[in-house]
Amino acid sequence: MQAESGKDRPSRRGVDAELLSLLVCPACHEPLDERDELLVCRKCGLGYPIRNGIPVMLLSEVVHLDAGKTDVADHPSQEPGEKTDKP
Repeated sequence: MQAESGKDRPSRRGVDAELLSLLVCPACHEPLDERDELLVCRKCGLGYPIRNGIPVMLLSEVVHLDAGKTDVADHPSQEPGEKTDKP
């Protein structure tokens, strides 16, 4: 077997470093940082879970980390009156 290059290896929590550099927040399109088992938006503070090394980039799965933003609908990328929750 061939040794993997450093850039192909997953980061310490299992998300590939190259993939992480390409991912952005689905809500505001800003870069993400990996913290514990979440990818956290640098701008809006929304957190996206990492499950089995796979980022779950769905607004329905978001974790609210920024106390100033209590609902995804508060985010500027949402259209006024647009619902994000499924019945």
